[in-house]
Formats: sequence, structure tokens, C-alpha cells
Amino acid sequence: MRKALQSQGGEILAICAESVENLAKTRRQNTTVPCLLASDAGAKAIRSLNLLHDSFARFGKMMPVPANILVDRNGIVVWTHYASLVTDRPDPRFVLERVKSLATPATP
Repeated sequence: MRKALQSQGGEILAICAESVENLAKTRRQNTTVPCLLASDAGAKAIRSLNLLHDSFARFGKMMPVPANILVDRNGIVVWTHYASLVTDRPDPRFVLERVKSLATPATP
């Protein structure tokens, strides 16, 4: 999937609520992680995107909502998918079609 996205000018970025050190350890242990990893240990981006499970916050815990966000070259969010479980993922073929549609100029 990543190679197909990259061929269309796309990339996969996972924003994680973990420290840079933990992400580096993950990368060393699994060199085939199929995406770029970014640390958001303070959850600043996660909070600004309103991607925290409310039910965990009342217990003082932070649990990010699994989300897929497609952003175009101009930084505009053109598609989103929010889930309650990390295993709830969109069909990769659908996502790739969305990416391809961004590369195709709109017809007047």
C-alpha cells in the first residue's frame, strides 16, 4: 500500500502519543513498519485534532482515537475515517483511489 501511495505522491504518517525514544526503539525492533512515525508525546497534535477518547480522560488516562486523515498538497483535509478500535481500518483500495483522485485535475 505504501509504495502505491508513494507512486501517487502520497505518504503514510503515524502520529503516536509516545516519546521519540520509544518510537526509535520500535523502528529498531521492526524495520518494516510501513509508515513514517512521528512523536506527539505531549499529545498536542492529538488534542488539537480532538482525537482523544473521552471515556479514558475521566480516569486520567490518554487514549488516542484511531484515525485516518487524508490531506492534499495544500494542507486541506479531504477525507477522514475515525474508529473506536485500532483494527477498524478503511479498505486500502478505497484510500488509494482517493489519493489518485487528488492527482487528477478536476474537469470543469
